[in-house]
Amino acid sequence: MKNIKIKDIKTTECIDDFYTLWNITLGKKYPLSRNTFRFMFPARLNNRKGGIIAAFNKNKIVGYLLYEILPISWGRPWTAISTIIVEPNLQRKGIGTELLKYYESKIKRLGISETCVGGFAYRIWPGIPEDLKIAQMFFRKYSYNLEETVCDLVIQLKDYKIKNIYKKAIEKAEVRITNAQWDDLIPVITFLKKEYPWYIGYIFKMISAEDMENILIMKKNNKICGIIQTYNPKSNYSYANLHWSKVFKGNLGSCAGVAIARKYQKKGLGAALFQTVVEYVQKQGVKYCYIDWTDLPEFYIK
Repeated sequence: MKNIKIKDIKTTECIDDFYTLWNITLGKKYPLSRNTFRFMFPARLNNRKGGIIAAFNKNKIVGYLLYEILPISWGRPWTAISTIIVEPNLQRKGIGTELLKYYESKIKRLGISETCVGGFAYRIWPGIPEDLKIAQMFFRKYSYNLEETVCDLVIQLKDYKIKNIYKKAIEKAEVRITNAQWDDLIPVITFLKKEYPWYIGYIFKMISAEDMENILIMKKNNKICGIIQTYNPKSNYSYANLHWSKVFKGNLGSCAGVAIARKYQKKGLGAALFQTVVEYVQKQGVKYCYIDWTDLPEFYIK
């Protein structure tokens, strides 16, 4: 399409325009609050963490692409496309293609040869939603492999109770589950460095937001053997797990990242920690618990 200019965005000045375009395009099916939408942007203005690419028709934003750069500490340089949005009446005119080409050329110049759709810390979705068939067709057209399946899960908490089998697992293992306190900070980091080093960044975000008490830990002989994050509407740091709060009218809580020390795995303690945490979220006054981005639905469903 003629008169379309593609360029990088370096400031937050256009966030309201992006939000308006989101609402026009996907907001009815996938409503995001303004605060949630704004949460996803600051890191993208840092060239080492991601970026925003916009399509302009004269001075009006008619499309954009959000992407994130995986931390090099994860092993290899690669990126994720969070979303491509194009104004509805200008779709199928090549704007999405121009945004994608600009993005691919940019990451190649950065020395990055791998990319994916969805995922990463500031994700909107962990992949492409099943009902967005046009988006799936678009990426397949440009040789993106969309064969991996992940999902989000939600459960109503009205009558939720931890199963006796998992209460017995806790008793048998002689472990206790409690909210993390500031005295637990060093033990928490020590545990994660040994067992789940990739998890440390997520926990630090919660700690920095003074959400320490929403981290639940499992202890055996006063030593940490498990950890999990929780979120509720009053959390200082909500993360991707609460993106869709508007769908559930603000009655949404979440938990994420069941992390059990290797020597205590396959004893029912992961499920016991998870169920205890769901009860904890329930006591925060929420009606639904949301699980974001898993390829283990059977674990949570049981």
